[in-house]
Amino acid sequence: MAFNAEQNDPAKIEEGAVVELRGARWYVARAGNAVYREEIEAIRRNPPETQQDRMVAEARAIAKGILRGWHVDDVVDRHGEPIPYTVENATRILLENDDVAWDLVQESKRRENYLRDDIADQGKKPRQRSSTA
Repeated sequence: MAFNAEQNDPAKIEEGAVVELRGARWYVARAGNAVYREEIEAIRRNPPETQQDRMVAEARAIAKGILRGWHVDDVVDRHGEPIPYTVENATRILLENDDVAWDLVQESKRRENYLRDDIADQGKKPRQRSSTA
């Protein structure tokens, strides 16, 4: 057995893997990607003055660096109308739903979300074939 150094899909890491969560399909980039690191570093260099400003900055960092989008019809307003993905919309939604923000961050750390499709399929059990065929 050997370590497969090419098991990850770079596009999923940077652009986002589809993660089903709370009835929606979200595009989640891996934690630690360049955009997210830049957003976090900006917060460190220029710390927000208030706790509220810090919460907004952190939600924006997640909205921009980890959450790369959602399926067009999966995130809706209270009237059932789709909300388009923008960093501003995502920031507002994450601030209003901090549990979703937490879940998305956790998914961004789950390594199996970023495996190449041919590698991810290897972990699935093969279908049983009938011995009477």
